[in-house]
Amino acid sequence: MQRNLACRIDNRNQRGVALMVAMIALVVMALAGVALLRAVDTNALVAGNLAFRQSAVNAGDSGVESARTWLGANSAGLEQDLAASGYYASRMNVGGVDGKGIDLTGSRTTSTADDVKWVNADGSTQPGQYTPFCVAAKDEGGNKICYVIHRLCDQTGPLADAGCSSTYSATSGGGSAGTLQQGSTYQKTIVGEGTLMGFYRISVRVSGPRNNTGYVQAVVQY
Repeated sequence: MQRNLACRIDNRNQRGVALMVAMIALVVMALAGVALLRAVDTNALVAGNLAFRQSAVNAGDSGVESARTWLGANSAGLEQDLAASGYYASRMNVGGVDGKGIDLTGSRTTSTADDVKWVNADGSTQPGQYTPFCVAAKDEGGNKICYVIHRLCDQTGPLADAGCSSTYSATSGGGSAGTLQQGSTYQKTIVGEGTLMGFYRISVRVSGPRNNTGYVQAVVQY
């Protein structure tokens, strides 16, 4: 009798231990499931951010090309500022709040008096003094593209050796060149040998649909 009672007690103890082990296993599995879901969400978020970043870089390149095209079409009138087109005929790297001129990203000084009035993807405008040119429509990725162009001269006026970053053309060989061989087509933007050419800095700001912002700069010669 006593032996049977001891066996029943031992069986109940074994069932209690098994239940405890099963509950611990369920908790571990639940925690593993939550961790897996969080990992998947994080990876998806990272992949999405990388896609938006690449989209912003591509949009920046598009802005550089747009500015370069504008320079080519307006090469005869670049001596003075044309703020409506986002063009400034000097470096603008002196003066201002801290003596260093324009604050392109708005992060160098706390004042907005030296900032650019960039336009965001949501249509709002950053406070500032200087007007950029903004492409009217957003691109397919929902990015708003704006840019400013600075001629790398100390001051406005005619392009000159003194005070401007410039060079003389030497290898174009005239005003006619072609994609396959020189002289096959006429290209009006190709200048003759010995022509003084200035350098222009293009600064593009891209504002994305997720409130992401990117900047691209390029220097071209005309």
